[in-house]
Amino acid sequence: QGSVSALSNKNALSCVVYYKLNSASAWTVAETMSITSYDLSAANRLLSQAYDPLASYDLKVRLTDYFYYVEQAVSIGTKGVILDFMADGTGIGIGKVAETSGYIDCGWPLKLSSALAVAYGGTGATSAASAIANLGGVKKTMFNKKLLEQADASWRQFSSEEIARIEQEAPSAVKVGNCFVTPTAILHMGRNQHALFAIPVRDVIWIYGNVTTTRMYYIFPVSKLFQVQLLTRSNQTYTLASISTGPFTRKDHCGDIIRQLQPLLQPHRKGIIFGWSQDIANYVQGNFQAAVAMVDEKSAE
Repeated sequence: QGSVSALSNKNALSCVVYYKLNSASAWTVAETMSITSYDLSAANRLLSQAYDPLASYDLKVRLTDYFYYVEQAVSIGTKGVILDFMADGTGIGIGKVAETSGYIDCGWPLKLSSALAVAYGGTGATSAASAIANLGGVKKTMFNKKLLEQADASWRQFSSEEIARIEQEAPSAVKVGNCFVTPTAILHMGRNQHALFAIPVRDVIWIYGNVTTTRMYYIFPVSKLFQVQLLTRSNQTYTLASISTGPFTRKDHCGDIIRQLQPLLQPHRKGIIFGWSQDIANYVQGNFQAAVAMVDEKSAE
């Protein structure tokens, strides 16, 4: 079930179901659903493909409009068995069919009587602090030298004339998500809000939304993370906004932010690509330099 804003019936909408073997990397289209309205609902949908009960699969549904896409994925294990052995004796399945040679596949939650040692792939600890110490980790400090150096480098991209313009524009900058937008630069706080980055508007190529659903046991949704991301001509990605919500929210957080950014940035760089689609992603990722040239050419018109 899902929906998008109609935008005076001019918004685009598509819904595609994908599947793949759990061991595979490429997704295959299982079904492209018929769209009759901006509110989409389907239940007890029977896919036409034949699935092997002895294999694990991943399924996902992607709902796409003009601005971005939302997808939800679920992993479906093999048929349930108490104990299973691979035919060549090299793998064991507990609670599921054995699928991987050299491993114990466990389809049930694992409860250990004592912490698993680091030497055997565990942390050897029962608390987060002890786990960090055992794994050789260090606590994060308030100031991150590398992060500050990166922020400083972002400012060195501007000429002295551009810096002067930013200083003049800053008092009237518009706050959108976690950033402030001026005609010359997009200013945003780095991780933990301890460094201020500056992105030249002249370098912006693509702004799009991304939604990630976190699931418990691969089935039960527990939260959603909405992120608005920006790609520059140096092929660097920045996260302009990050919003965490409950799993069943229907609010279009990414779309709302992109719709705020578009009228602010287009007058100064009208070639910027706004929104996500698979076609746009394929083009930008497969022909990046051509995409940069296209945005530059359109912005110069």
